[in-house]
Amino acid sequence: EQYIISLYETTEAYLCSNDDFRHLSSHDRSIILRCAAGKVFCMMIHVQSLATHVDNIDSIVERTELQFILDDTEKIIKTNQ
Repeated sequence: EQYIISLYETTEAYLCSNDDFRHLSSHDRSIILRCAAGKVFCMMIHVQSLATHVDNIDSIVERTELQFILDDTEKIIKTNQ
């Protein structure tokens, strides 16, 4: 279970590190994040030679979207201070 959690967290961190996602509309970003999250997670599983069911891609997408929103909010607050 800890291994799967670490895979989800690593996938989320990887997606958050791609600044190009920030320049997309929320709708486009959501579509691309869903696809990217599935592919990144599956690649990590394949590299580890494990067979597992990816059942929580929505969670990765939601957490990544939330991180982008929080980062944008932080920038706005800093700008207005």
